[in-house]
Amino acid sequence: MQEVSQQPPAPQDTAAAIDRKDVLDKIQAVAERHEFIRLRQEIKSLNHTILELQQQSIESDNRVMEAITDRRVALNECKNLQEINVQLKTELRRMVLLFEQNAALVAGGDPSGTALMAAAAASQAGANVEMMQARLKESEIRYHSVTESLSRQTGVLTDQHRAILELNSQLEKEREKSEKLERELNELKSK
Repeated sequence: MQEVSQQPPAPQDTAAAIDRKDVLDKIQAVAERHEFIRLRQEIKSLNHTILELQQQSIESDNRVMEAITDRRVALNECKNLQEINVQLKTELRRMVLLFEQNAALVAGGDPSGTALMAAAAASQAGANVEMMQARLKESEIRYHSVTESLSRQTGVLTDQHRAILELNSQLEKEREKSEKLERELNELKSK
């Protein structure tokens, strides 16, 4: 049998192996440092995106609040116009009734001699009826325009609500990305 003699590694081989290990460790450290720096940059970018989305969300919220306020004002105006319409219709009915009563007095021959006064009152009542009808028509037109405006505002509010929901969803996704990157960064730091 032949004996294979084992010689200790030459000092140069040991030094080369140590140098190689040091070089690999240094390369690994540089790679980790670059990854760490990349992750930090990505976190900064995500934080900037989150801030922009938050600002957009705040602006959208403000627009929605303005639209809600405008809608409340329009609703109040609508209620006021409805009340005015009711009052005008009541007044118009009263004046028509007075006009008919005066006309009946004139046609029936008023024995007290107030036919002239009744005719004047009937003429005045007719003018008042026409004026009240004009005011009623104007009020109804304003009521319909306010109603149309409310309908448009409802559409705007719906669109803004959708936009806010979309922004909030996007913001949540960006936060999740940021949290994930921060966890990765912390893992790299702990290595």
